[in-house]
Amino acid sequence: MSVSEISAFPPEESPRASRACAITGKPFAVGERVYSVIYEEDGAIRRVDLCADAWRNFKRPESTLAWWSSRARAADSEKEPNAVLAPNDALAELFESLVDRSDQADLRYALALLLTRRRVFRFEFDESAREHGASESADTIYVYSSRNDAGYSVPVVKMDAEQIERVQERLVALINSPSAALDAANS
Repeated sequence: MSVSEISAFPPEESPRASRACAITGKPFAVGERVYSVIYEEDGAIRRVDLCADAWRNFKRPESTLAWWSSRARAADSEKEPNAVLAPNDALAELFESLVDRSDQADLRYALALLLTRRRVFRFEFDESAREHGASESADTIYVYSSRNDAGYSVPVVKMDAEQIERVQERLVALINSPSAALDAANS
């Protein structure tokens, strides 16, 4: 198999990881180190997954194309469902709904950072920020949304790990059940 044939090998046809060591037959425990080898045999790409004990005595085939180590993950049935990202428009609307809510400053700050990371907002401080009445300060960030041509001054909220976790929980609650979460926040 030539290098060009290997590079043209479609990922969906690659051999799948196994859930047990190829030598001992013992299933991998979640978090256990797994050694994997991809090699060519009789014109076909093969894969072997090994536990640490079997790896020590394993002689890699001369036709080895790649090898690596990783950690065993939970089976699909044991995995948490894939995270579903909230739509940017919904997050922007939530951010705007908190403009006059000083009691939600930490959530608004976190949303500003998230929306900037997602490139919905951008950090900006220039003459247009001054035109919107913003003042440059180390205690405030200024973000701009091209979607509605609006700029926002957002107070910086310094949070410890516990506060960050609470803000994340509130954000998830708002995304999953906006009216119930807002009712709880208002009480």
